[in-house]
Amino acid sequence: MALLITGGTGFLGRYLVANLLPSNRDIFLLVRKESYQKAESIYKNNPKVHLILGDILNPKVVESDRNHKKLFSETTSIIHAACYSNLKGNYEKCFNKNVGGTRNIIQLARQMKKLRFFHYISSIAVSGDFKGELKEDVLDIGQKFSNNYAQTRFDAELCVRDWVCPTVAKRIYRLGVLVGDSMQGMTPQKDGPYYFFGLLNKLQRKKLLLNTLKYLPVPFEKSSIIPMIPVDHAAKFVSEGVLNPSKSLDLRCYHVVSKGCPTVGQFVQDSFDEFGFSVNVVPLPKTKANNLIMDKVGLPKELLPYTYSKCKYDQSMAKKDFPELAESQYRNYKNAMFAFVKGSGIPKKGKF
Repeated sequence: MALLITGGTGFLGRYLVANLLPSNRDIFLLVRKESYQKAESIYKNNPKVHLILGDILNPKVVESDRNHKKLFSETTSIIHAACYSNLKGNYEKCFNKNVGGTRNIIQLARQMKKLRFFHYISSIAVSGDFKGELKEDVLDIGQKFSNNYAQTRFDAELCVRDWVCPTVAKRIYRLGVLVGDSMQGMTPQKDGPYYFFGLLNKLQRKKLLLNTLKYLPVPFEKSSIIPMIPVDHAAKFVSEGVLNPSKSLDLRCYHVVSKGCPTVGQFVQDSFDEFGFSVNVVPLPKTKANNLIMDKVGLPKELLPYTYSKCKYDQSMAKKDFPELAESQYRNYKNAMFAFVKGSGIPKKGKF
C-alpha cells in the first residue's frame, strides 16, 4: 500500500506528509524540477518518502523513470493537493493548474491498477455567490464567481465528480480559508485574511489621524463569517480521511471548516485592536462604490464577495464519517492569528 501526493511541498502538503509518515506507508511525492532540491534536503533521511520528478501541467505528469514502476504498481491512494490559489490570478494560470492539472492526475490515476482511493483537495470557494446552506453532496447550484480561482476550482471539482471509476472511491475535501497553525499561527501565506494585515501595517503612519475617528466604515456584512481552518486542523482531517476512509465506493464530500470562526466584523475589529488602533469599525452597505474603496486602500476587490457572503456550509457527511474532527473548534484564533504581532511587535514592511 502506497500513497501518491501532489502539492506535498506546499503549505498544506508539508503538514499532510508529516501526518501520514507515521502510518509507515510508502509515500511517492510528486515534485517539480524547481522544488526537487528543496524536497531532497527535507526528506533525504526518510526511506519511506520517494521523490517523483514531475509536474501536473505535463499531460504525462511523471517526467522521470526513477521509481516509475514502483509508483504504478504499488499506489493504492492518490492525494491531489496541488493547485494555484492566487485570488487575483489570471484565467490561464488558474485554468492550467487547477483544471488541466486535475485532468492530468485523473489520467495518471487510470493507469494505476491497484488504486482504490482518489482524495481531492477542493475549496469552499466553489460555493461562489450562493446564498443559503450549501450541501456537501451538491456542486452546481447555479452559483456565479467573481474571480478565476473560484471558477476553476469549481470546474476542477466537476472533473473529479464526472470521472467514472467503478473501482475507485472518490473523496473530496472542501477546505475553508487556510490560515496558520492553530497554536502559533505560523504561515507563509500572504492572501486571504493576511491581505488585511498588510493594509494595517501600511496604515501605521496614519494611526494618529485614524484614532481621532470614532467610527470607520468598512465594506462587510455584519453576519458574514470567515470560514477559516488552521492548516494543522485541515491536514489532520484529510490525513484521517486517507488513513481511515469510509469504505463506501460512493463519492463522499466534506466541508472542512472550523467551529467558532469569527464574523468578518469581529475579525476586522480584532485586527484593528491588535495593531493598536482605537477606532470602531462599522459595516458599509454593499454597493458598486466598494470596488473603488478596495482599490483605493490597496485590497483586492476579489475579497468583497467573501466579506458579504451569506453561505453556510453543511457538514452532515463530515459529522457522520469523522464526528470528532468535524466538531473541531478554533478556540485560539486571536492568539494564533496575531502571534507574530505579540511576539515581535508590529511587523516590518514587507513581512507579508
